[in-house]
Amino acid sequence: MCVPAPQHIKNSCNIWWIDTATVHEYLNNIKPWQRINHFPGMTNIARKGRMAQNLDSMRRQFPKDYAFCPLSFVMPMEATTFREQFDSKGKSISNRTFIVKPDAGCQGRGIYLTRKFAEVDTISSCVAQHYISKPLLIDEKKFDLRIYVLVTSCKPLRMYLFKDGLVRICTETYSKPNESNMADKQMHLTNYAINKNSEKYEQADGDDCEDASKRSIAWLKEHLAATHGEAKVNTMWNKIGHICVKTALSILPVLVREYDAKFGTGDKSGAPAENDEHTCNVLGQFGDPSQYSSSRPSTVASEVSAATADSQNSAESSNSSDKDDTTDDDDEDDSDVYSDSSSNSDDDQSSEEKAAPEEKADPPSATISGSHCFEVLGLDIMMDTKLRPYLIEVNHLPSFGTDSTLDDEIKSRVLNQVRTRPRTHANIRAHTHTHEHTHRNTHAHRNTTETHARTLAQKHT
Repeated sequence: MCVPAPQHIKNSCNIWWIDTATVHEYLNNIKPWQRINHFPGMTNIARKGRMAQNLDSMRRQFPKDYAFCPLSFVMPMEATTFREQFDSKGKSISNRTFIVKPDAGCQGRGIYLTRKFAEVDTISSCVAQHYISKPLLIDEKKFDLRIYVLVTSCKPLRMYLFKDGLVRICTETYSKPNESNMADKQMHLTNYAINKNSEKYEQADGDDCEDASKRSIAWLKEHLAATHGEAKVNTMWNKIGHICVKTALSILPVLVREYDAKFGTGDKSGAPAENDEHTCNVLGQFGDPSQYSSSRPSTVASEVSAATADSQNSAESSNSSDKDDTTDDDDEDDSDVYSDSSSNSDDDQSSEEKAAPEEKADPPSATISGSHCFEVLGLDIMMDTKLRPYLIEVNHLPSFGTDSTLDDEIKSRVLNQVRTRPRTHANIRAHTHTHEHTHRNTHAHRNTTETHARTLAQKHT
């Protein structure tokens, strides 16, 4: 049970952690020294319909770069175009299967497979997506990956890709969709919320997770390296990194615009107040930078990087750079983190976080450097038999609840590393409090002086 924090704690904490959808009311109230775990505008990829529209817009401009999401149709706006995917009798052309999802749904609720146009409610807000016809299997079962990405800035775009994650496996042996099995959600949907209720679900407890229904991505990499070769696995992981960045790039102008509007960081014309030139080359960090057209030098190694610890000395994160199914402070004092959550649920600085000489020379101010926002995204990725990754959806409220040792091990590492990223400064908070206190004292002194003057004037009259 989450107990609301007293107002003085809310006003003095360094980090707000919000696990509810009502983020904007908190964004309006954060102090200059505080950081919050959401960006305004991130719902443009967290909502299925908006993500489909933004990625489709980018696909029309860059067909090859944005072919990582299965073709999707957003209802009701694209109902007419969707109808063209069916013949005169309402049966899908080439017997293609579509997976239909509610726009704001989660945990697999309301998802179904179909090949008939009449079965799709084209009036409601939903997304119909091409079903991946040849998914990669583990133990003859479908699976997807939960990828964790940390966004620490949108000006410039700075992202971190967690090197591990979760592999979520169905509990029923996979068969190609047909009339008799399309309703079997535990065969076609990888959502944990659906499969955990199966008698065949194997909990990932203890050191041996070889037969569990949820495994680690570290395990998957070793498994695939043994069957497909390490080079192909590295290529697959690099492509997943590309997907993470390209997805964020699809809404970057919106993120910057909404961030500036919320925090007043734009100039008088509405343009970004900070230099955004590094965002253009963010993709060049994986593979050959020459494959991406850009007139500017590739100088973003420190802008899009990951240097958090797996142990105290080994890297846990990597640079983040290169549609069908479902998913679903630097201070150590705990009082510096305020969490408001309705769900279950290291100290090393990276190179860009180390204070530059000019930052040390600058006197404290009420507005401090660094992004006011950071955000942990959970991307759901599925692969086909050729190890090609596909983006299924993006979650801006990924669950950090745990019911197994594997969950606890993976998610605690994610959160421990995320905790070190926001640039918070207690001295700025103290300075701001002093500034406000001085302002109040000055105002009170001015009021006292004015009252005394009025009293003297009345005596002389």
